[in-house]
Amino acid sequence: MTARVWAVASVAVLISGCSRAAPPPPLVISRSSAGAFEAALRARDGGFVAAWYDTRDGNAEIYMRLLDERGVPAGPERRLTNGPEQSYEASVATLDDGVALAWYDKSADGTLVAKLGVWGLDGANRWVRTLATHGRNPVLARHADDLFCAWIARGPDGRESVWGAWFTKTDSDFTPLLIGPAGRTTWNLNAIATDARTAVVVYDAAAGTKSNELFLADVTPYGAQLQRLTDDDGIPSKYPDIAGVTQQALTWFDGREGGEEVYLKVGSRSAVRDPAVKPMRVTTTPGASIGAYVAWASGSGSDRIGLAWSDNTAGQHEVYFREFGGDGEPLGAARRLTTKGNTSWVPAIVPAGDTFALAWNEYVPAAAGKAVTSQITFSLAR
Repeated sequence: MTARVWAVASVAVLISGCSRAAPPPPLVISRSSAGAFEAALRARDGGFVAAWYDTRDGNAEIYMRLLDERGVPAGPERRLTNGPEQSYEASVATLDDGVALAWYDKSADGTLVAKLGVWGLDGANRWVRTLATHGRNPVLARHADDLFCAWIARGPDGRESVWGAWFTKTDSDFTPLLIGPAGRTTWNLNAIATDARTAVVVYDAAAGTKSNELFLADVTPYGAQLQRLTDDDGIPSKYPDIAGVTQQALTWFDGREGGEEVYLKVGSRSAVRDPAVKPMRVTTTPGASIGAYVAWASGSGSDRIGLAWSDNTAGQHEVYFREFGGDGEPLGAARRLTTKGNTSWVPAIVPAGDTFALAWNEYVPAAAGKAVTSQITFSLAR
């Protein structure tokens, strides 16, 4: 596998399909009578686990559901939170005999509390731990039986900062580690665990910059090395995601060339961190391309990268997918996966055998005499 990083290149999003057979029709995996939002997805032995927050009971609560390798539900929807608070934005990691979930609660007075817990596959809770009493937007990553969690909470100076800690599936004790400054407009953390005690956290923040820029931290139990990845140009660079170990892929959306477009940088660990190495521009559309997420698949003799995002050129946001080789070479055109005319956004993506699996929420705005509805939907990319 080469360590080449793509130079800037405009690659138009193609609405039409490519030569591969069409993927199976998307499957609705939630049965909310109100709204299911913010899909999280992870692979497990024999299939996947999906998680989301759902307002069907009059309160935002975290739900999960097991799926088989085709995305067909392999068990009931299980409600995991039951407090008086609103529970939002689940991040999930699979274990050999259960799942770990991180989320945040919002109380009636607006206080946000970041939490982490472990459940069995039957939905039985094993433990729940508060990460921060004024915390939000936690994200989980797993390596073997070790869990890494990052979240946003107040720092020593009272300002919002990114924190992290390591856990095991049976031990909720932790020592929080300060990673770097965040901000009130930091709403999205993503993380990977590259070995048992090394994690990478990416996020955007207006932290000593004119606007939100990308930050990356390499985190060990002994400290964090933080660096800014994008120029302080006053143009927001938002919602980064990262995948891979030795070779890595970094994606985000940015207005640096007008509009909001998705960018991808693929290469060695050092190249991805080098601001002088320019990314590839993946989208060029009249609409806004946002919410990009990336997955890295190794095995079968070659590495592959799956990239998913939303674009509203069609009049509402639809989910798109494109595949790349491990060197960043595109493997076909971008494909639109959603066709119902609903708003489809916030795709989660994971490797799935010789393809990739995605989950997102299909949102239907309120109409005359009807309330907002939203369901979690699953699809294989091919």
